[in-house]
Amino acid sequence: MALTDVDKIITDLVVMTGSQILTVASRVAPQLVGEPRTIIEARLERALKDALTALANYEENGNGSGADTPERITPLATDSVAHS
Repeated sequence: MALTDVDKIITDLVVMTGSQILTVASRVAPQLVGEPRTIIEARLERALKDALTALANYEENGNGSGADTPERITPLATDSVAHS
């Protein structure tokens, strides 16, 4: 692998990481209105883990093929965390 290839991969990962992190709030916020603190924490944690999983799958999906871009990550299910 050439140095330019490595540079492109790292650049893609940095951009993807920023995108994943910055979209968590806008994707999850509408689901959190009026929820108890424990539910908010659980859903935020799940959303961040999903973003990290997408980043971890980066190479597995073809080195930047876009398979796990924020637009393609499934939103949290509203019943994925039991209400307390």
